[in-house]
Order: sequence, then structure tokens, then C-alpha cells
Amino acid sequence: MNYIQSNIDKKVKLLNSFNKLEELKVIHQARFEFFLFFILGYLWNKNISKIDSDDKAIISKNVIYPSIGTIVRLCRILDVDNEIFKDKKVSQAIDKYPSLRNEKIGHGYSFGDETESLISILDNLISLIKSSNVPILTGKVDLILVVSEDKDVFSGIRFLSNGSDYLPWSCPKKIYNFEEDNLYGTTGINDYFRLSPFILLKDEGEFYSFCNIQEKLLGRVKYNRLLKSGKYFQNWKELISLDIEQDSTKRKSGNGTIINIYENNYNKYIDIGIKKKIFKFLTKNKASVCATIWGHGGVGKTATVQSICEDLANDEYKKFDYITFLSAKDRRYNYYTGEIEEITDNISSLEELIKSLNLIIFGENSDDEEKITNYEGRICIVVDDFETFSQEEKEKIRDFILRLNINHHKVVITTRANIIIGQELPTNELNETETSKFLLEVIQNEIPNIYGEIKTELESPENLKLVHSITSGRPLFIFQLAFIIGQKGNIQEALKFDIKDSTAAKNFLYGRLYDDYLSPTAKDIFVSISLLVASDDLSNLINKIKYILNLEHEEDNFWSAIKELVRLKVIKTDEDNKFFEVYSKEILQIMSNYYQRRGDRFKGGCVSRLNQINRDKTLDNEQALLQNAKASQLSKNEEEVISNYRQILNRTSSPEEVKVQAILSLAAYLVDRGNKNKALDLLDEFRHVFQSNSFYNKMHATYYWGNGTEEQKYKAIKILLDFTSKGIDLTKDINLEISGQLLTYRCIMIINDWLELNTQNRYKEITYEEYGRDRGKQKQVCKDIYNKQGVKLFNYACQYKLDEMQSGVRQNVIAGLYQFLDICLRIGKFEKGREICEYMIYFAPKHFHPQFQRKRKKFESIIYKETGVSKPKYSTHNKFKDNETVLGEKLKNILKKKGK
Repeated sequence: MNYIQSNIDKKVKLLNSFNKLEELKVIHQARFEFFLFFILGYLWNKNISKIDSDDKAIISKNVIYPSIGTIVRLCRILDVDNEIFKDKKVSQAIDKYPSLRNEKIGHGYSFGDETESLISILDNLISLIKSSNVPILTGKVDLILVVSEDKDVFSGIRFLSNGSDYLPWSCPKKIYNFEEDNLYGTTGINDYFRLSPFILLKDEGEFYSFCNIQEKLLGRVKYNRLLKSGKYFQNWKELISLDIEQDSTKRKSGNGTIINIYENNYNKYIDIGIKKKIFKFLTKNKASVCATIWGHGGVGKTATVQSICEDLANDEYKKFDYITFLSAKDRRYNYYTGEIEEITDNISSLEELIKSLNLIIFGENSDDEEKITNYEGRICIVVDDFETFSQEEKEKIRDFILRLNINHHKVVITTRANIIIGQELPTNELNETETSKFLLEVIQNEIPNIYGEIKTELESPENLKLVHSITSGRPLFIFQLAFIIGQKGNIQEALKFDIKDSTAAKNFLYGRLYDDYLSPTAKDIFVSISLLVASDDLSNLINKIKYILNLEHEEDNFWSAIKELVRLKVIKTDEDNKFFEVYSKEILQIMSNYYQRRGDRFKGGCVSRLNQINRDKTLDNEQALLQNAKASQLSKNEEEVISNYRQILNRTSSPEEVKVQAILSLAAYLVDRGNKNKALDLLDEFRHVFQSNSFYNKMHATYYWGNGTEEQKYKAIKILLDFTSKGIDLTKDINLEISGQLLTYRCIMIINDWLELNTQNRYKEITYEEYGRDRGKQKQVCKDIYNKQGVKLFNYACQYKLDEMQSGVRQNVIAGLYQFLDICLRIGKFEKGREICEYMIYFAPKHFHPQFQRKRKKFESIIYKETGVSKPKYSTHNKFKDNETVLGEKLKNILKKKGK
């Protein structure tokens, strides 16, 4: 009988008196299981050092999350002297309980029917134990809670076996080597035995029994409270390592895995979301020997792989014969102090890596790589902080990894740099929600007394956003913030300190960025960015970087380097990868410093190309180059101006719109300087490039027409005929303008030819036959103009008001249709000519009216002579929308009767 047992018995009597059967079921179960954990605590402390390595492996593996059956099994293994189970009553009672619990109770303190029968069975089992001949179970056992140690004396509380009384207690160290905050039992003078960590007594009315080990690396035990509902957690150093064997370099875990000894960089691991992927790679992946855990500084790469090493060592089944964690890390960020600390026991070369592996696996200080590559067991090799190795050593280690056998070796490397060996497993900063959750877990583990207050304060979106901002979602900084909150006493004061912007934090994150992490192209981009941004505006166009560095023909290389900088949180880009932004002013300062260290040739090239496109982010490279070319007309000689424009015309990346602007601007420049033929040669040279572009063809024809020769005018017409031959969209103003331009050109030229033929005939310069033949050809041209250009343009124009058209378009339409009236006269289309005149008088600007009125009068006179119809009544405005007139209808009927 002991203090806790007596209290449980009192509770049983009380419940019996009130016949509370449901509560009795639970208390009987708790009473019997208390005996089991009491026995386990007694035997564990007495015999754990006496059992062999095989039994120790079984215990180490099974005590973490034990079932009741497992507890019984562990007790039997630990009862090496048959001290407990030699008693048949105890053995019989304990052996019956696991199956009874599984069948009638379940794994929790809740039960089904047959309550009275179950209580009776449990009571009988307990009676068997109480009637046994095992002194620690049946005799009077006082419990000792050791509270303090003062010089050579331990002090504490003695809880008497009667379950009611407790007294001060003290005992000299020479009698027994006690430990503070531990529970012991005593059956007499100087006769003590330890019960911790399986039985816990907090005070006279609060006692607990073991449930499981929640976190092995902390030795954190979960306890179930006896007599009342409740749980309690306590860390025990002795449970941190339940290894079977250990020496100065390695230890053997419960499942038989041998793992080297290293310092964990965390107390309790908090998952950052990548652990399952790494575990799956190590245990199930058959495609690659190596995986690279890629992520920024402080995001939890090292902690994650260390946690996985411990999980593998403590798993129920052995996955690897050897697990080795080796680090090249030569400095660390102390999240307690916010300072950077040097590390001296790191590895720095392939030779040191091989020697470490051979020492752990073979016990030899050897650099023989073949011992590792030829090993036929299973080895897991973790190489932490891979980026810290020199470039030469990185290549050597990469070659070594690639020689390993996937059936016997698995390798995981962690790195900040964009160095990927094998499968890539990226990790990243936490988002706002994940940051809040992580911070609360840290506080709950490290500073639980402020957990409730901080949880409430983090419900504020403003606080949550600020927490994420000052930590940038990096677990390392979140840990630091938790301890700052603890010291400041509230979250508001702590949030005034921007952790990520401290000198130490920036040094830790970016101090080695340029020299150790970046590829050559990424280094060039890194420094050139300082030319494009300023501290008050950290953004600009990505393509400006590409142009400055002359990387426009190295797309893959350029974008790979951009991705490096994005991954390293140096810059961020928009969704369209059009703009970039430097993460902070501090990084910009580092960029500027490294730019100044670059050679004059590199800097000169960058500045020269920057001057061509300038820093204005409202202009992309192509527009900037065009602007630069236009500006050069005022300050550069003709050869340099032409060179600037030709650079744009020859760029594969320049859009057609910019190239057309460039060629037209250059042509105008040459014409202004009196070099019309040079301008035409230029336009001819690029005709195959812009043959489908409306603006180009319009100006190409305009320059040929304006140069004056008949041959060039016909060349202008051919340019426009070729352009329109495949069909054009007249809803576009430029195409409507071109239609008017082409109609004007063709009409002018055929009328000139018509008049010239008249002159030749008048002065007998040609024969009558030649005249008839040529006139026939001219009439065919007029008909072609009528059908293909004139009527089509008029019909389209009639759908809209002229004043709704842009001035240039309206001008060309009016000019073209005016010239077209002469075509109508020459091929007898008088009604159409009159209709066009009438339309123009209604819709054209007033200053055009007189010329169309004169033409209309001419058409009316001819029509009157032809038909004998008196002066017609003209249609109203609305009738023009349907392209109908009163006169038109009469004329159609008259001409139809005359057979015309």
C-alpha cells in the first residue's frame, strides 16, 4: 500500500457507497493500471542497466507509445530476477488484464454494458495483487518527492502510505543518490527505490501515471491524471536517448540503427511542411541516390533533416544500418541572442567527409572512398550546408555522390545555393497563417505561461501581418521573436524590433550571397540591377537587365539566373515576369558595393547599353531604343542615327509595331535631309518584312508617289494593290485611309493617261486603230477601278457619317471619291456619280460642297439629256442611309425600258 494507492482505494469506497457504477468502472481500470506503471517504474530503475542489448532494443522501441500489453511485456523483460512475476497471483492477475481490457473496456476509459460484472472482475484481479507476497505491492510504501538539494542533504516531502498524511523529509547524499523533482518509494530506513519517470506526484492531491513519450528528442512524457480528468507533460533527460550502446562518435538506437553523435539545433521539432517528402525519398524512392533540400537561410532545412535522422533511428523497423549527419556549416545564427556564432567542428572537404564516414562505419580514420562506395549494407548520408564547401570541393563531392549505389546509399544535402544534385525538394518561408501557427507552437513549448495572451493578440490581422513582415516567415526568426515577446512581456513591444533587418540577420542571410551562392550570370545580374533602381523605387523592367548585360540571345541562361535570385529572396517578380523588385534597400546597397568592385570593361559596357534604353520603367527596351534613336537625330551624325535605327530593325525581339515606327521615322529623317532615294531604298529593303503592315505600306506608297516620276507613281499604286489584293479590314481606320489613297492614285493616273491619249489623237501622234485599242484598255482599267475600289469604298462610307471618321481618313475618302467621279463620267456611271455627289453635299465638310455641287450639276445635265427627265427631287438625309434616291429609282425604271 502506498499514498497514491490509498487515495484510489478511498475513491473506490466512496463511489461504492453511492453505487456510481460508471465512475467505478473507470476508477477500477485506473487502479489496476497504476499497479502496472508502479511495477514498471520500480523494475525500470532497478534493472535497465542489467539487461542485454537485444532486450534493451525491444524496450527502447516499445516504450515510446506502449499499449497495456506492451507494458506487461516490458515489465516481464525487466524482471530479470523474477522478483515480481514469481508470485503466481501477481502473474495471473497481470496476464489476464490486457485481454480483458481489449475485449470489454477498449483503449480508453469508457465502457459498454455488463458494468457490474466488469467491476467485479477488476476488483478480483486487484485483490489477487493485494494478497500476493510482493512487498512493494502489499507492504507499506511511503512516497518521497525530492524537492531540493542543499550542500550534502536532499530535502522533500514524505507522503505516508495511509494516503492522508505527509511530512517534511530530508536525507544525506551518502545514503542515496537522489535527483530533484523525482519520486521515490521507501519501505524502511535507508531503503529507497525510484519510480520516476513512470509515476508522477505533483502535490498531495495531484498524481499521474505514464501514458507515452510524446517527443523523444525532448524526453517529453505525457501523463494521465488519476482520480480526475487531466493531462500533464514533463521532460526527462534520461529518455532523450534510449540508445542501446554509445561511444564518443556514434550510438546504436533501439531499432538497431547506428547514428553518429551530433548537436541538434532545436529542442522540439516543429514541422515546416517538407518532412514527409524527405522521408518518402529516403524510404521509398528508387530513382535517385541524392535529394537536395533547397531553401533560404533560416527556413528549417537543418532542423528538418536532423529530425528525420532521429525518426529513422527510432522507427519501429530499421531502414538503414548507418545514418550519418555531417555539416559544413561554419557559423550559425543564435536566435536567443540575435548574434552570429562561429562553428569550428565542421567538415570542409571531400577528404574530411570520407574520413568521417569511415570512422563512423568502420572505425577507421581512412580517406578510402571505395570502402563507402563498395559497402553492401544501407547507409543514409546527410551533408548539411553544402554551399559552404569551395567550388572545387563541391565538384568532388558531387562526383562521389554520383558513384554511389542507389540500392545501398541514400544522400540528402541541404543548401541555400542553386546547386541541385539529384531530386530537388525545395522549401520556403511560411505564409502569414503558417507563421502564426509556428509562433504559437514555439511559445507553447518554450514559454507556455504567455500562450493564451499571445494567441488572442495574434487574432488581430494587423498583428499577424506585422509578425510575418518582421520575421519574413523564417522559422529561425520566429523563434527569436518568441523569446523577444517573452522578455518584453507583450507582443506590441516585441513587434517594434524588425528582426530580419538587423545587421546580424542581414549578414547571416546575405553576407555570403554574392561570393558563395550565385552562378556567374546571376552575379552579373545582381550587380547590374543597382544601375536600374534607386532606394526610393526598387523596381524596374526585367528586360532592361537582359539588354544591359547583352543576354538577349541567351534566354535560358538569363532566366535560370533570374530564378536563382528570386529563390534566394534577392528580388521578386510579378506574375507576368515583366517587372522585378529588389527585396530591400539593404540588398540594393550590397549590389552597389559589388558593382563598384567589377572591372572597368564590364561597367563601361553596362553603362553604354543603359544609355540606349535609360532607367525609365514606363518604357520597355524596344520603346526606349526607339526613343533613343529619335533623340540621336538631334545630336548624332547620319551614320550613327542610321545605326541606331537599324539596331531596332535587326532585333528579333522587337515587335513589328516598334520596327514600323523605327523604319518610318528613319525614312522621314532621310527625306528631311534630302535623301529621298536613300529613304526609298531603305523601305524597299524591308518590304518583305512589313508587306502585311498597313502603316508601312501607306508610307511606302506615299514616298514613291511623292518622289514625282511616273514610274515611281505606278510603283506606289503597285505597292497598294499588292497590299489590298489579299483583302483588308475596312473597319480599321488605316485601311480605310489606304483605300482612299489607292483610289486617288489610280484615278489620277488613268485620267492623266486618258487625257494624254486624247492629246495624242488630236495631234495625230497615233493612228485611229492605236487610239481605239488604247482607249479600250483605259476603259477596262476604269471599270476595274469602279468595281474593285470606287464602289466598294463608297458603299462602305455610306454606312457611316464622314464626320465620325478621323480627319486623315476622311480626307483620303473624300479625295478618292472626288477623283472617282471622273471615272464614273468616262464609263457612263452617271447615276452613281450623281449619288456620290449628293452624299458628299449632305455629309462632307462645307468647304468641299462647291466642288461636288459642280460635279453634281454636270451629272444631272448628262442624265437629263439621256433620259429627258426634268430636274429631279432629291432624297432626304435618312434615305441616304439605305443608299436609295427618288431619282435613282426613276432612272432605273427608264433605263430598264430602254434596254440600257
